[in-house]
Amino acid sequence: VNLAIRVTAIVFLLAVALFSQVKGAAFAQDVAPQANLSVTKSDDIDPIIQRGNLTYTIVVTNNGPDAAENVTVSDTLPASTSFNFATITQGTCAIGFPLLQCQLGTMDVGDSVTLTVRVTPNVLGVIANTVSVASDTADPDTSNNSDSEDTTVNARQADLSVTKSDD
Repeated sequence: VNLAIRVTAIVFLLAVALFSQVKGAAFAQDVAPQANLSVTKSDDIDPIIQRGNLTYTIVVTNNGPDAAENVTVSDTLPASTSFNFATITQGTCAIGFPLLQCQLGTMDVGDSVTLTVRVTPNVLGVIANTVSVASDTADPDTSNNSDSEDTTVNARQADLSVTKSDD
């Protein structure tokens, strides 16, 4: 009887251990990481005078819940502008005018990267500029992955006056 109780107890403990492992495996889910990236774009000065210095400021933010891998920014600059320069707080950029592409690498949750782009508008009227962000990490909300900015370009104006006097 003593041997039967011990064997039953050992079998019970092995069954509990085995069930615990199977139960954990059965309920474990392999969830793919997700990162909600967002991008905003603003312009300074608007309206601007033709051939003035127009600065675009682009901010990319990772709103989580996970890190974003291989983040890229694509900014199609207006064809009616001349590219001056771009600076970025993380990563590198390359220009193949009119497309400016930046590799930001990995962005942790809550990280923001600022990209400053300066162009010179060459024509009058309204110019449009669109930027977009993407990542190898799945994004559950793509509605905030691009932004556009319209800028009014005005003609140069002069306010001249002449004064002449004689004694």
